[in-house]
Amino acid sequence: LIIIFITPYINRLSGTKKPNKQLLIVIPKARQAYVETLISELKEAGIHAEERKIQLKESNLEVLLEITLPEGKIKWLQQHLLQSEVLLSFTL
Repeated sequence: LIIIFITPYINRLSGTKKPNKQLLIVIPKARQAYVETLISELKEAGIHAEERKIQLKESNLEVLLEITLPEGKIKWLQQHLLQSEVLLSFTL
């Protein structure tokens, strides 16, 4: 019980702020392999990504990823996604 109450204070002192975000990407159905490529690229950049949901709408795939990123990586992630020629859209 003590651990439950002191954990938030320990987290504040440790300075490890890694916010969790949800990333929704839309890609053409034919480019499904891109999801694994993106997850690998994010991992190399120190961003943990986990596929949560995949949905087919018409000829496009909507993939929901839960990501945990270190502080300061959000701008890098935005630029990386904007440069992708495969993504039709994304929501962060």
